[in-house]
Amino acid sequence: MRVEFDQTEDDLVAAGVAQLRHDPMVRKQLAGRRAVAVVLGYGGAAFLALYFTGAAESSLVAMLVTGVGMILLAGMIWPTAGKAPAEAKRFARRMLSSPAGPWLLGPRSFEVTPDALLVKTRASETRLRWEAVGYVVRDDDYVCIGIPGPAAYAIPRVAFETDTKFEQFAEAAGRAHAAARREHGEPGAG
Repeated sequence: MRVEFDQTEDDLVAAGVAQLRHDPMVRKQLAGRRAVAVVLGYGGAAFLALYFTGAAESSLVAMLVTGVGMILLAGMIWPTAGKAPAEAKRFARRMLSSPAGPWLLGPRSFEVTPDALLVKTRASETRLRWEAVGYVVRDDDYVCIGIPGPAAYAIPRVAFETDTKFEQFAEAAGRAHAAARREHGEPGAG
């Protein structure tokens, strides 16, 4: 199955959101952010406890300000699902402002074959074997395919002539990916 479309900034954002939600390496980084946020939160709570119990011998105002500041910072860095689109949008804008940015948008084609995903753009042609793909996920608007990097391709539903063709493409990609993972005995098989 093959589809052609012009990639937009929205497609890059969708790929980024998929990456934040499904890429194991990114999820590990987010877990690290959660750990830092927990330490900051507990540290802030400890400072506040010292302030309210009067157990601290140093400036009580400094204890209060430090405690509240640490708790607020913990809340700001805590990764949530609601923050994923905003983070992905900021990342997409940074990518687009780089020297390679203009090449990230525009015409491209994706073709699902039994052994590989074929991707063609104005600047490149890529043949990615399915066993190298990290994940294939679908939501209402996109099929997202995780590739080494970490990175992801997002193929929009609107690129297809019909919803049925979108569903067929998503199913073909998912089947090819699962078959390759089973054949090579890698995680994600099944």
